[in-house]
Amino acid sequence: MRDLADFSRLATILAVGAPVVPLLWERALTHRSVEGTESYERFEFLGDRVLALVIAEWLLERFPDAVEGELARRLAALAREDSLAEVAAAWKLADFLIVGESLRADGGMKTSVLADAVESLLAVIWREQGYDTVRALIRRSWGELIERVGDKDPKTALQEAVQAVGSSLPRYMVVAESGPEHNKRFVISVKAGDVVAEGQGHTKKEAEMDAAQQALSQMKHIKV
Repeated sequence: MRDLADFSRLATILAVGAPVVPLLWERALTHRSVEGTESYERFEFLGDRVLALVIAEWLLERFPDAVEGELARRLAALAREDSLAEVAAAWKLADFLIVGESLRADGGMKTSVLADAVESLLAVIWREQGYDTVRALIRRSWGELIERVGDKDPKTALQEAVQAVGSSLPRYMVVAESGPEHNKRFVISVKAGDVVAEGQGHTKKEAEMDAAQQALSQMKHIKV
Protein backbone atom coordinates (compact mmCIF):
# COMPACT_ATOMS: atom_id res chain seq x y z
CA MET A 1 0.00 0.00 0.00
CA ARG A 2 0.98 3.64 -0.19
CA ASP A 3 2.04 5.97 2.59
CA LEU A 4 1.31 9.63 3.20
CA ALA A 5 4.47 10.73 1.39
CA ASP A 6 3.22 9.12 -1.83
CA PHE A 7 -0.13 10.86 -1.61
CA SER A 8 1.54 14.19 -0.82
CA ARG A 9 3.80 13.74 -3.86
CA LEU A 10 0.75 13.09 -6.05
CA ALA A 11 -1.02 16.15 -4.60
CA THR A 12 2.04 18.22 -5.55
CA ILE A 13 1.89 16.93 -9.13
CA LEU A 14 -1.79 17.86 -9.28
CA ALA A 15 -1.14 21.24 -7.62
CA VAL A 16 -3.89 20.67 -5.05
CA GLY A 17 -3.85 20.75 -1.27
CA ALA A 18 -2.28 17.98 0.80
CA PRO A 19 -4.51 14.92 1.44
CA VAL A 20 -6.88 15.49 4.35
CA VAL A 21 -7.80 11.82 4.79
CA PRO A 22 -5.04 9.58 3.40
CA LEU A 23 -7.30 6.51 3.63
CA LEU A 24 -9.64 8.09 1.09
CA TRP A 25 -6.75 8.68 -1.30
CA GLU A 26 -5.64 5.10 -0.82
CA ARG A 27 -9.11 3.82 -1.66
CA ALA A 28 -9.32 6.18 -4.65
CA LEU A 29 -6.19 4.54 -6.08
CA THR A 30 -7.05 0.91 -5.30
CA HIS A 31 -8.19 -1.34 -8.15
CA ARG A 32 -10.71 -4.11 -7.56
CA SER A 33 -8.03 -6.71 -8.30
CA VAL A 34 -6.64 -6.10 -4.79
CA GLU A 35 -8.34 -8.69 -2.58
CA GLY A 36 -9.78 -7.82 0.80
CA THR A 37 -9.98 -4.06 0.23
CA GLU A 38 -12.52 -1.56 -1.04
CA SER A 39 -11.81 -0.43 -4.59
CA TYR A 40 -12.25 2.94 -6.23
CA GLU A 41 -15.43 1.99 -8.11
CA ARG A 42 -17.88 3.99 -5.97
CA PHE A 43 -15.60 7.02 -6.12
CA GLU A 44 -15.33 6.54 -9.87
CA PHE A 45 -19.14 6.79 -10.13
CA LEU A 46 -19.07 10.12 -8.31
CA GLY A 47 -16.03 11.43 -10.14
CA ASP A 48 -17.67 10.78 -13.50
CA ARG A 49 -20.45 13.18 -12.52
CA VAL A 50 -18.07 15.77 -11.08
CA LEU A 51 -16.06 15.76 -14.32
CA ALA A 52 -19.20 16.03 -16.45
CA LEU A 53 -20.50 19.01 -14.47
CA VAL A 54 -17.22 20.92 -14.61
CA ILE A 55 -16.70 20.28 -18.32
CA ALA A 56 -20.33 21.07 -19.20
CA GLU A 57 -20.03 24.42 -17.43
CA TRP A 58 -16.70 25.07 -19.16
CA LEU A 59 -18.03 24.17 -22.62
CA LEU A 60 -20.91 26.63 -22.28
CA GLU A 61 -18.37 29.32 -21.49
CA ARG A 62 -15.78 28.28 -24.08
CA PHE A 63 -18.21 27.74 -26.98
CA PRO A 64 -21.06 30.24 -26.44
CA ASP A 65 -22.54 29.73 -29.92
CA ALA A 66 -22.46 25.91 -29.93
CA VAL A 67 -25.76 24.05 -30.16
CA GLU A 68 -26.69 21.28 -27.72
CA GLY A 69 -25.59 18.48 -30.03
CA GLU A 70 -22.12 19.92 -30.48
CA LEU A 71 -21.75 20.50 -26.74
CA ALA A 72 -22.78 16.90 -26.05
CA ARG A 73 -20.29 15.63 -28.63
CA ARG A 74 -17.45 17.64 -27.09
CA LEU A 75 -18.38 16.50 -23.58
CA ALA A 76 -18.37 12.86 -24.66
CA ALA A 77 -14.98 13.29 -26.33
CA LEU A 78 -13.41 14.95 -23.31
CA ALA A 79 -14.75 12.27 -20.96
CA ARG A 80 -13.77 9.35 -23.19
CA GLU A 81 -11.40 6.70 -21.94
CA ASP A 82 -8.52 7.80 -24.17
CA SER A 83 -8.84 11.43 -23.01
CA LEU A 84 -8.85 10.35 -19.37
CA ALA A 85 -5.85 8.11 -19.96
CA GLU A 86 -3.98 11.05 -21.48
CA VAL A 87 -4.65 13.03 -18.31
CA ALA A 88 -3.55 10.05 -16.20
CA ALA A 89 -0.24 9.97 -18.06
CA ALA A 90 0.35 13.66 -17.36
CA TRP A 91 -0.41 13.02 -13.68
CA LYS A 92 2.00 10.00 -13.65
CA LEU A 93 -0.91 8.14 -12.09
CA ALA A 94 0.42 4.69 -12.95
CA ASP A 95 3.17 5.26 -10.36
CA PHE A 96 0.59 5.58 -7.60
CA LEU A 97 -2.07 2.99 -8.42
CA ILE A 98 -2.54 0.00 -6.14
CA VAL A 99 -3.34 -3.10 -8.18
CA GLY A 100 -3.42 -6.85 -7.57
CA GLU A 101 -1.03 -9.43 -8.92
CA SER A 102 -3.68 -10.69 -11.35
CA LEU A 103 -3.76 -7.33 -13.12
CA ARG A 104 0.03 -7.06 -13.19
CA ALA A 105 0.25 -10.56 -14.66
CA ASP A 106 -2.28 -9.62 -17.32
CA GLY A 107 0.07 -7.19 -19.01
CA GLY A 108 0.32 -4.21 -16.69
CA MET A 109 -1.68 -1.03 -16.39
CA LYS A 110 -4.55 -0.86 -18.87
CA THR A 111 -5.96 2.32 -20.32
CA SER A 112 -9.36 1.75 -18.75
CA VAL A 113 -7.83 1.32 -15.29
CA LEU A 114 -5.99 4.62 -15.57
CA ALA A 115 -9.12 6.37 -16.87
CA ASP A 116 -11.27 5.06 -14.01
CA ALA A 117 -8.68 6.11 -11.43
CA VAL A 118 -8.71 9.68 -12.76
CA GLU A 119 -12.45 9.92 -12.09
CA SER A 120 -12.04 8.33 -8.68
CA LEU A 121 -9.37 10.80 -7.65
CA LEU A 122 -11.48 13.74 -8.84
CA ALA A 123 -14.25 12.55 -6.51
CA VAL A 124 -11.96 12.46 -3.48
CA ILE A 125 -10.48 15.88 -4.22
CA TRP A 126 -14.00 17.29 -4.64
CA ARG A 127 -15.06 15.80 -1.29
CA GLU A 128 -11.98 16.99 0.58
CA GLN A 129 -11.18 20.32 -1.03
CA GLY A 130 -14.38 21.46 -2.68
CA TYR A 131 -15.71 22.38 -6.10
CA ASP A 132 -13.40 25.31 -6.80
CA THR A 133 -10.29 23.16 -6.30
CA VAL A 134 -11.47 20.30 -8.50
CA ARG A 135 -12.74 22.74 -11.11
CA ALA A 136 -9.33 24.41 -11.30
CA LEU A 137 -7.61 21.01 -11.52
CA ILE A 138 -9.84 19.88 -14.39
CA ARG A 139 -9.34 23.10 -16.32
CA ARG A 140 -5.57 22.81 -15.96
CA SER A 141 -5.49 19.14 -16.89
CA TRP A 142 -7.95 19.28 -19.81
CA GLY A 143 -6.83 22.69 -21.09
CA GLU A 144 -5.04 21.37 -24.17
CA LEU A 145 -7.61 18.64 -24.80
CA ILE A 146 -10.57 21.02 -24.94
CA GLU A 147 -8.96 22.83 -27.85
CA ARG A 148 -8.52 19.76 -30.06
CA VAL A 149 -11.19 17.16 -29.28
CA GLY A 150 -14.83 17.11 -30.25
CA ASP A 151 -14.49 18.54 -33.75
CA LYS A 152 -14.89 15.16 -35.44
CA ASP A 153 -18.36 13.92 -36.25
CA PRO A 154 -19.54 11.03 -34.00
CA LYS A 155 -19.28 8.35 -36.72
CA THR A 156 -15.65 9.23 -37.44
CA ALA A 157 -14.82 9.44 -33.74
CA LEU A 158 -16.46 6.06 -33.07
CA GLN A 159 -14.62 4.40 -35.94
CA GLU A 160 -11.29 5.71 -34.67
CA ALA A 161 -12.11 4.64 -31.10
CA VAL A 162 -12.80 1.01 -32.03
CA GLN A 163 -9.82 0.84 -34.36
CA ALA A 164 -7.59 2.07 -31.54
CA VAL A 165 -8.47 -1.01 -29.48
CA GLY A 166 -8.36 -3.45 -32.38
CA SER A 167 -12.11 -4.01 -32.74
CA SER A 168 -13.95 -4.40 -36.04
CA LEU A 169 -15.53 -1.35 -37.67
CA PRO A 170 -18.95 -0.20 -36.39
CA ARG A 171 -21.96 -1.86 -38.05
CA TYR A 172 -25.19 0.12 -38.50
CA MET A 173 -28.63 -1.39 -39.02
CA VAL A 174 -32.08 0.15 -39.44
CA VAL A 175 -34.26 -1.04 -36.55
CA ALA A 176 -37.43 0.90 -37.32
CA GLU A 177 -38.85 3.36 -39.81
CA SER A 178 -42.07 5.30 -39.30
CA GLY A 179 -43.99 8.37 -40.37
CA PRO A 180 -45.05 9.84 -43.74
CA GLU A 181 -42.52 10.53 -46.47
CA HIS A 182 -42.23 14.21 -45.57
CA ASN A 183 -41.61 13.46 -41.87
CA LYS A 184 -39.83 10.13 -41.58
CA ARG A 185 -38.41 8.84 -38.31
CA PHE A 186 -35.59 6.30 -38.34
CA VAL A 187 -34.21 4.22 -35.47
CA ILE A 188 -30.76 2.81 -36.18
CA SER A 189 -28.67 0.43 -34.12
CA VAL A 190 -24.87 0.37 -34.11
CA LYS A 191 -22.59 -2.37 -32.84
CA ALA A 192 -19.06 -1.20 -32.04
CA GLY A 193 -16.93 -3.78 -30.29
CA ASP A 194 -18.83 -4.79 -27.15
CA VAL A 195 -21.09 -1.74 -27.30
CA VAL A 196 -24.58 -1.74 -28.82
CA ALA A 197 -26.48 1.55 -29.01
CA GLU A 198 -29.46 3.07 -30.79
CA GLY A 199 -30.06 6.48 -32.30
CA GLN A 200 -32.97 8.33 -33.85
CA GLY A 201 -33.34 10.94 -36.56
CA HIS A 202 -35.41 12.24 -39.45
CA THR A 203 -32.85 10.83 -41.89
CA LYS A 204 -30.74 7.68 -41.80
CA LYS A 205 -27.59 9.79 -41.55
CA GLU A 206 -28.96 11.74 -38.61
CA ALA A 207 -29.97 8.52 -36.84
CA GLU A 208 -26.54 6.98 -37.47
CA MET A 209 -24.85 10.06 -36.02
CA ASP A 210 -27.06 9.84 -32.94
CA ALA A 211 -26.36 6.11 -32.56
CA ALA A 212 -22.61 6.74 -32.84
CA GLN A 213 -22.83 9.46 -30.19
CA GLN A 214 -24.71 7.13 -27.83
CA ALA A 215 -22.07 4.43 -28.40
CA LEU A 216 -19.23 6.85 -27.64
CA SER A 217 -20.95 7.85 -24.40
CA GLN A 218 -21.15 4.19 -23.35
CA MET A 219 -17.63 3.14 -24.27
CA LYS A 220 -15.81 4.55 -21.29
CA HIS A 221 -18.08 2.70 -18.86
CA ILE A 222 -17.08 -0.77 -20.08
CA LYS A 223 -14.92 -2.42 -17.44
CA VAL A 224 -11.72 -4.34 -17.91
